[in-house]
Amino acid sequence: MKRLLLLILAITVLAIVGCRLEADPIDVTVTPNWATPYDDVGVVQYDGRYSMSIDSLTSHWGLCAVWVGSSKSALPVDVKDTVVLSFIAELEQSYYFAIKSADAKDNWSIMSNILEYKWADVTPPVPIILEK
Repeated sequence: MKRLLLLILAITVLAIVGCRLEADPIDVTVTPNWATPYDDVGVVQYDGRYSMSIDSLTSHWGLCAVWVGSSKSALPVDVKDTVVLSFIAELEQSYYFAIKSADAKDNWSIMSNILEYKWADVTPPVPIILEK
């Protein structure tokens, strides 16, 4: 019982003096890039999505957040393309990105490989102030 009270007291002191027990979200930028795939009538649009779950990308594509949308013009084969995406991410949380492409006849490709981004918490906690 005494240990439990000491633990509760320690957590309370940390909270009072401003030490973070959880990491705050941060602004991040990701720049996934790819080459335009071959298609006999030309790739005309992309649909890129991201999620905090691989299962969401593979099983619930339409519910995931969009990171790149349509371009509606034929793109030359093997042209390198990229997009810069900025958003607020949770530290120590994985984010998964994938993309699909469609041709002029609205035939959609299967999902690309999945790219994972994860940002580590590298910010030290606020110093504790000891008092007499």
